[in-house]
Amino acid sequence: MRIANPVAALVAIALLGGCNTTRFMANQMVGSLEASKRAFARERSPEQARAAAPASLSMLDGFIESAPHNEDLLRIAAEMNANAAFALIEPREEFGWVMPGYEVDA
Repeated sequence: MRIANPVAALVAIALLGGCNTTRFMANQMVGSLEASKRAFARERSPEQARAAAPASLSMLDGFIESAPHNEDLLRIAAEMNANAAFALIEPREEFGWVMPGYEVDA
């Protein structure tokens, strides 16, 4: 007997087998979140960084809820929370803390 659509059969087996697609997707986001963390650290505008931080951190918290034992997500969350905290407390002229060689436009 030949299966008409082997891809659909594999997806059905994965879903019926208890595969958590939300956790799978959260685990796959690690690379993108690493890139987001680097982009946040390079942000030239303190105002932009301060405005972006809450949404970025909330999104990251959602991924952690889906994959709470993913050490990469937990590490990224710790680093992004620390960066966001510094973005909130550092004066504009001191905003170069995030990346070596960073310069703030005066």
